Amino acid sequence: MKPIPRAKPAVVPSALLVLSVLLAAAGCGKDDIAGTTTETVTGKTTGLIHLADGKPAVGARVRVFSVGYRPAQDSGSSLTFRTVTDAKGRYILDSLAPGEYNILSELDGKSAIQDSTFLSGSTRTLAPDTLDEPGIVCGFVALQPGDLLTTTIVQILGTNAFVNVDEDGFFQLPKLAPGTYRAAVSTTLPEYTTLYAGIKVSAGMKDTLADTLRPLFNGIPQVTGLKASYDTLSGMVTLDWRAVSFRNRDGYLIFRD
Repeated sequence: MKPIPRAKPAVVPSALLVLSVLLAAAGCGKDDIAGTTTETVTGKTTGLIHLADGKPAVGARVRVFSVGYRPAQDSGSSLTFRTVTDAKGRYILDSLAPGEYNILSELDGKSAIQDSTFLSGSTRTLAPDTLDEPGIVCGFVALQPGDLLTTTIVQILGTNAFVNVDEDGFFQLPKLAPGTYRAAVSTTLPEYTTLYAGIKVSAGMKDTLADTLRPLFNGIPQVTGLKASYDTLSGMVTLDWRAVSFRNRDGYLIFRD
């Protein structure tokens, strides 16, 4: 019985083998370049900032804060994002988790804000901003009689602006871009709950809030202005006091010793 002859292995010239490897490498490189370009664009948010004359705001500082950012407590938080505009007044935001943000921009003393902007992580272009003169807001805070007012702080959420209240309850916020903000008024004293209030800032104006800001008091309010008058003929004593402004007040209890 004759042995079956084995087929000889195919011999591929070394030049062809090298050429095939080079072609494969070139093909992968081309695909990678295209993919990288797509990834660079996807998920980035772009914006544009103008000056008052319509020219691009070149080199404007752009800062992004979560809408719930508290500047006094979160000063070292990673929730902020910083960048500057390019020669066309354009900026790019990336590496931000989906959520609502305030976008603040500033250049040469002029400023602008886009408040409560939702960033979803997909590619989008924001409406352009125009820098304007910032404004200043003043106001007063009130606590229960005898409580130390200097324990109170006013924070503008979603920004880096906050201020301590003085012994008279007065405060003046730093310059803010024109717009509407949410303020948190809190004290370190017990039995108080943080008050949240809307604050509007007008371009180039210094405004005083019409209403006094009062953190919510959860304790027993103090009665002030107490006066007693005695009628010698009837033997009656009449008490007078200032009405207590307290949402949970049901009445007054008078004790005679």
